[in-house]
Formats: sequence, C-alpha cells, structure tokens
Amino acid sequence: MKKYWDYLLLVWLALIPWATVLIIRDAPIEYNKLVLYTSELLFWLVFVWGLVARYIPRPNFDWRFYLAAGWLIISLTWASDILLALQSIRFLALAASMVWLLQKNSVPRVKQLLALGIGFLPVIGLGVAQFFLQTTWATKWLGLGAHSVVEPGTSVVVGEFGRWLRAYGSFPHPNIFGGYLALMVLISAVGIKTNRYRWFWLVVAGFGCAGLIFTFSRSAWLGLIVALLFGWKYFRDEQLRLWFGVITMTIAVSVILVWHLIVGRTLLVSVNE
Repeated sequence: MKKYWDYLLLVWLALIPWATVLIIRDAPIEYNKLVLYTSELLFWLVFVWGLVARYIPRPNFDWRFYLAAGWLIISLTWASDILLALQSIRFLALAASMVWLLQKNSVPRVKQLLALGIGFLPVIGLGVAQFFLQTTWATKWLGLGAHSVVEPGTSVVVGEFGRWLRAYGSFPHPNIFGGYLALMVLISAVGIKTNRYRWFWLVVAGFGCAGLIFTFSRSAWLGLIVALLFGWKYFRDEQLRLWFGVITMTIAVSVILVWHLIVGRTLLVSVNE
C-alpha cells in the first residue's frame, strides 16, 4: 500500500496548479466565497492516510502551536462571517500541513521535483497560448474562467497598441500565475543540482522565464530578482552556469519581443497603470 500512497502524493504535486473548485456558497466578491478545491481534497486524503498508516510521523505540538490555535479560535468571536473565518483557518491549517508533509514524507526529492515539473508543462503551455492567441478558454472541470480582453476587469496591459491580455495560465489572476512561475524557475535550479533530468529542468527554467514575462506581473518579477539576490551563494554554483545562461537568454529574447508592452507596464505612461 505504501507505493500507492507515494503515487498519490506525486499526483497531488502535479495537480497543485489546477484550481478546479466546488463553490459551496457563491458571492459577488471572490474573497467572500466558500469553496473547496479538488486538489485540497486530494491533499487531505494523502495527509490523513499518511498519518493513519504511519507513512509520515505525527506532528509534535508545543506551546506555540496551542497559543496560535487559541488565538484563531478566539478570533471567531469578532468575525462578521463565522463560516468565512473558519475557511480562513482551514487554509492556514492546509498550508502548515503541506509544509509538514513535504518535509517528513519518504518519497525521494528527485521524484517530488519531477512531479512538480511535469505538472508545470501543461500550465505553461496554456499560459503561452493565452498570450499569443489573446484569448482564454473556460472549463469548469479544470477550474478555468473566461477572460475577454475587451471586458473591464480583465488583467491587461494598455497603451497606444491597445489592450493586450496578460497570461493567466490555470490561475485566477496573472499575478498568481507569475508567482507560481517564479517559484518553478527557482525549483528548476534545485532540480539541476540533483544531477537528474538536467535538460528537462533547463526547459522548465526557459519556459518559466518566458511565461513570467508574459504575465507582466511586476511583483513576480521583483520576487524572482529578490530571491536570486538573497540566494546568490546557492545560485552561483558552477552546476548552474548553463541554467543562468538559459534564463538570461530567455528573458532577453522575451523582453525584446514584447518591449513596447514592457514599457507600457513599467513606465506608467497609461491611465490604466
């Protein structure tokens, strides 16, 4: 049974970018909706199964955990929407449990990284297609919404060239997609340093940087730059010379390709910006 649990963990890692969701309570504002993600359901199955079968160790809680948990419970007393507050607590528990599972499971890191990389491929393919075809495709089964470039509220770059759709990928906003791509570029460096599937990770790094440019997410751009600066000792490793060359060349070519859009996004010459 252990091997089936391992496979299920890898499937969950590959499906993380997809936002297929059950809307329990709809609302005009996205943040007021009560939702349950299918990837979240899969995670809880993996997590609970792993605890019961002892594939992962049980967490050891100390006073800091009980203090935080107590504060969260007390905060429910002044919440204007109890169900929404409980959902936020669930998301916090989900994040903490994800960190614990990824640290404590016995699946080799190489396989975990590869699962993330495989899950990345259809997402980046979708994002690049959205940018060049200037359209999105809605399907509830994959959690994809339609975003028309002519509709107000759609994330676009505006200038003398008109309205240009930013890449959404499989996410609800280009900024979230950009954050995911920045993270995958960094993960590709870790993958290369495992000395396995090096060319695969170079492809991930290259397409990740191109997609990152096409999101026009300034916060994601800044996030990647800051991460590279703070992790300079790690990223300047001789093993990553080719990796640095790939991301530098990809960024340079992508910026030249969409230079007029970059100017419109960064110099704030548009009323929209």
